[in-house]
Formats: sequence, structure tokens, C-alpha cells
Amino acid sequence: MALQERLPGYDDRRTVRTLEGELRLGPEDFTQSLRPSDRIQLRHEHGGIVQVGPGLMTVNHVRPYPGWEAWLPEVRAAMRAYSEVFEPKEVLRVALVCLNQFELPGTRVTLDQWLGIFPHLGPELPDAHGAFRVAVEFDLGSPGQGHKIRVDLASRAALQDDHLGIDLIVRATPFEEQPSPENLIDLLDRGHLLVEEVFEGCLTPRLREHFEEIRDE
Repeated sequence: MALQERLPGYDDRRTVRTLEGELRLGPEDFTQSLRPSDRIQLRHEHGGIVQVGPGLMTVNHVRPYPGWEAWLPEVRAAMRAYSEVFEPKEVLRVALVCLNQFELPGTRVTLDQWLGIFPHLGPELPDAHGAFRVAVEFDLGSPGQGHKIRVDLASRAALQDDHLGIDLIVRATPFEEQPSPENLIDLLDRGHLLVEEVFEGCLTPRLREHFEEIRDE
């Protein structure tokens, strides 16, 4: 594969089949359909994953994450290889997504002691709840260079007993500049600064102390 030849170290090639949905609205009703779509996935032994499909490219890294400064050159190299092979004429959308998974001690957790984002329950509602999901969006960035930042917080099954599993996802999508093959890296780099700022704002001192305790173990 020409793309794989341009990405040294991405030696593990896999075919992944996904389902794509389509919804069509008519004058009185709607129809929906699902169709299979095959994607090629290239994996690096150090955790990098490049995935391509019809009109799609994603560049991911699984744990341990090396940090943005170390990871950005890999993203740049993957985009350069994709452009050389497929010669895209335009980019319809681009997003930077940061997925953070961690576990909080206890089965009944007062979330506002740990996080700057949490589900709010009024005084007439029970304070003990089960699974939850909450999301909020912000428009951030300099004039003319705005990014829409979306934060999703959701519970998940914990790997440890007597713990609460948490998914904290921060996504940046430019909405004032049209992405193109030439400005993608700049958009992602500016988006990352905003993602990092919002992520840090989601953490309370107590959660930071918890992370330090885990690192010291």
C-alpha cells in the first residue's frame, strides 16, 4: 500500500469494517439505511494508529500518550503521506479529540469535589444517581480563528472495585476558518491549546492530588 510505504514503523495493517448510517427526510416521513464501509488501519508498535476510508482520515494514539509536542510530527507526517497518495482537493471538516479515562475512589462520589463539570441535580431530586452523561459547548479563540470546544463527561464501568469510571472527552472544531490541506496543522495546533486550557479547567485540586498519588505508587 502506497500510504504504508510512506509511514515507517506502521507495519501492522488491518481492515476494519464499520457501519455508516444515512437519514433521508421526506415530505411526510423519513427513511434510514445502514451500509458497510471498509477502512484500512495502520498501527505503529509505539501506539500510533492511522486509519483511512472513503473521504476519511484519522490519526490516533493509544496509551501511553507521548504528549502533543512529540505526537504532532507524527500527525504532520501522516497528513503529508495522505496528501501525496490521495491528493485531496478540499477538507470538509477537521476535529481534534482528547479522550481521558480515569477512575475515582468510591461508589458514591461527590463529583463537584473532583471535577469542574458535573451533572447538576435540583433540591427536589435524589442525590444518589446511577449512570450519567453531561455535555457543554464553548466558542473560544481569537476573532476570526474561533474553535467550538465541546466537553463530554460520562460515567462508565470501572476496572477497579469500589471505584467510579469516568470518560472526559474534549473536542475542538474550527468554525470560522475553512480547513484546507495547507492549514490543517495550524488549526489542530491552535485547537490543542484550547483543548488543553479547557481540560485543565475541568480538574479540581483534589483530582490533581489524586493523579499525583497514582504516579507515586
